[in-house]
Amino acid sequence: MKPQITITQKRNLPTAGKFLLVMMVSVFLFSCQKEMVTPETTINNAPVFTPVAASNFHLSESKITLLQGNDKIKAINLNWDVTGSNAGGMFTVEVALKGNNFADFIEIGSTDQLTISPIVKDLNRQMCQLIPAGTTEMVELRVRASNGKTATTYSNPVALQVTTYQHYTEYQAPQYMRVPGNFQSWDMTSAPTLVTAENNGEYDGYVNFTNAYPQFLLVKGAQWVPVNTYTYIGGGKFGFGGGVFSIFGGAGIYRITASTNTNTFSYTKINTWGVHGTAVPANGNADPEMTYHAATNAWTMNVELAKGDFRIRANNTDAISFGKTMVDGYLVPDYKGTDFKVEKPGNYTITLNLKQAGNYTCSVVKTVNPVTGTN
Repeated sequence: MKPQITITQKRNLPTAGKFLLVMMVSVFLFSCQKEMVTPETTINNAPVFTPVAASNFHLSESKITLLQGNDKIKAINLNWDVTGSNAGGMFTVEVALKGNNFADFIEIGSTDQLTISPIVKDLNRQMCQLIPAGTTEMVELRVRASNGKTATTYSNPVALQVTTYQHYTEYQAPQYMRVPGNFQSWDMTSAPTLVTAENNGEYDGYVNFTNAYPQFLLVKGAQWVPVNTYTYIGGGKFGFGGGVFSIFGGAGIYRITASTNTNTFSYTKINTWGVHGTAVPANGNADPEMTYHAATNAWTMNVELAKGDFRIRANNTDAISFGKTMVDGYLVPDYKGTDFKVEKPGNYTITLNLKQAGNYTCSVVKTVNPVTGTN
């Protein structure tokens, strides 16, 4: 019986065997590598943003008449569709005088929706920046669209006829005085008024005396009550037990002031209203004059203005002059107001209305050239 042989250590392969083994492993790995499927390279196609745009812009009305009594209701509905990438899209409605080509415009609202419905109160305040209060003009509206990623786009303009109203603040006695006189047959109900808008006892107003020898009284309130009826007692003062007030400058428009703090009154005849300042072309010592329109009781003018400032003043002096201030969102003339500013040189239409004491209005609007439709 042959003895059993037990292997207790590894056998060393010859050098040739080692080389052959390395070659076999390399071939195997190469074959596996050829059979592996390499994933295709993925191209990152980022989404292409096309300009957001408002299309089919349309209005619910072609003409609107704004009335203060309707100030809380919707004035008009503005609607549009959308094209392009609407992610984060914002839409703003712009308004300009028809023919202006939106060289000067106002904004009446912005939204991320496809409709805007302004109420009468807000729309009148905005439109009065373009249209003098109580008048009618044609305007154009368009929608400006942008999503912040592409160029701003604009819809086609749509025309609208707008009639604005004069924003009116009603004053209660003792904030007003009536001025009945022989120029209006002493009729209390139709008498013009003086108003203390700041309720400080200083009254102011403009009265159109239509006869050559105007006479009047000052009535604090609306009733012929002796304790409320002021008379002239001499020395530029008023009180009780005197006579009627008299104007010696003839027919015309006068500024009347009365102070219950000092019991004094004064009057100044308004011969002209004009504009004066660095924005106004030099014309010797005379201001370019405004034209009075009896039908609307307003003064208007068209004037070439340079970049600068100006005030509206009476009789070519600074004794009575208006700057501007904002009241309830409206631009109004104010004796203590800041100067009017002109940023863009050109022709402007300026309107001043002093018909209602305590409710004076003004507007300064760049004029549309009727021939070229530009400004």
